[in-house]
Amino acid sequence: IGGLFSHELGHILYSDFLMMQSFANAFLSMRWYPKKPGYRNAKERDAAMEIWEYAKDDELNLKALLMVAKDLQNILEDGYIEMRMLNDYPGRLGQYLAVMRKRQFDESPTVTQMKERETAHALPIFASIRNIMLTYAKFGEIKYGDEPLTDDRIQTVFKLLSVIDDNMHSADAHDRYTAVNLILIRCWDYVKEYCEKCKEQ
Repeated sequence: IGGLFSHELGHILYSDFLMMQSFANAFLSMRWYPKKPGYRNAKERDAAMEIWEYAKDDELNLKALLMVAKDLQNILEDGYIEMRMLNDYPGRLGQYLAVMRKRQFDESPTVTQMKERETAHALPIFASIRNIMLTYAKFGEIKYGDEPLTDDRIQTVFKLLSVIDDNMHSADAHDRYTAVNLILIRCWDYVKEYCEKCKEQ
C-alpha cells in the first residue's frame, strides 16, 4: 500500500496532466505533438505517413493508435516518476516504493515467458516488446530468460534504448512525448499488428 501510494504521489508531483491532454487532442487531430519527429531515414518518414493514413481509414484505428501511444507514454512516465520519488524522498516513501519495485521486478516475466504467452494467447509480438520496454524503463534491466540477444523483440528494444534513455529522465515532459512518437514510428510494423488485435478485443 505504501509503495502504491508513493507511485501515485509521484504522478501527482511530477506528471504534467495538461500536457497529457494536449498530446491526446493533437493525436485525435492526427498531428504530432509536441513537434514533428525527426526522421533518420526514408523508412521512418514513410512509417510516419502510414500511421496517419491508417488512422484516417477507420475511427477505431485512430482510437487503437491513441491507446497504444498513451500506454507507451505511461511506461516512460512510470520510470520517470519512480526515479524522482526514489531520489527526492529517500525516507519512508522511497523505502516503500523500493520494496514494491523489487517485488514487481521479481514477478515480471522473462522474454522467454513473454514468447510463451504470445503462443498460448495468440498475442502480437508488440505485446512482448512493450513489456520489455516497461521492465527497462522502470528497472534499467531486461530479463532475457533463455532468449539469445538476436531475438527480434530484444533487438527492437535495443534499437530504442537511446530514445528511452535520452528522453525518459528529462524533467521536461515534452521529451517523453517526443520519445513516444519516435517509438511508434520505429516500431510501426509491430504496432499496426497490435492495433488490429486491440480492435478485435
